[in-house]
Amino acid sequence: MARDQKHYKFCSTSGLDREKCPDLTAKTPLRGGQEIRVDDDILTQIKRNDNSIDKIVDLTLKKLNTNKSSGPKINFFFGTSEMYPESVEGLKNSIDKFRGKKIILKGFTDSIGLLNKNSFLADERAKEVKRFLIGYGIRDEDIKTEGYPICCYLKSNDNDENRKENRRVEIFLSN
Repeated sequence: MARDQKHYKFCSTSGLDREKCPDLTAKTPLRGGQEIRVDDDILTQIKRNDNSIDKIVDLTLKKLNTNKSSGPKINFFFGTSEMYPESVEGLKNSIDKFRGKKIILKGFTDSIGLLNKNSFLADERAKEVKRFLIGYGIRDEDIKTEGYPICCYLKSNDNDENRKENRRVEIFLSN
């Protein structure tokens, strides 16, 4: 009788000073670049023998209790926490959607630059959106920020337009 197999994705958080892997997307760097199906015995063996894996995420158990907003795209100029004008307008037009909600702002970078610079930028981008929302009356205590440098790309980083899409803040809402 075959055991139930679980879906696991492996990601490295070396040097990121994170307690968990960032939420995985199709472009998150993975060990071997792919999802791995394993049973519990194989997983135990992998954990014991492969020190290069910092964190294993069990996708069968992981549930987000927040929903990604269908709100505006929030993108940033290269190397800064300055939003594009269309991102600012989109945020202004979406303010009422955020009132009375708990908000998680997740900041991201493209793949260019050093890890420490991108760590700062990812955090600063999320904080910049937080400052903006507070300026429009959203309560500080309702907003949490997180930064995810050099990971979780929406698109490949092979051209300027794709990198622009990766330099973003995503908004997650809960009641």
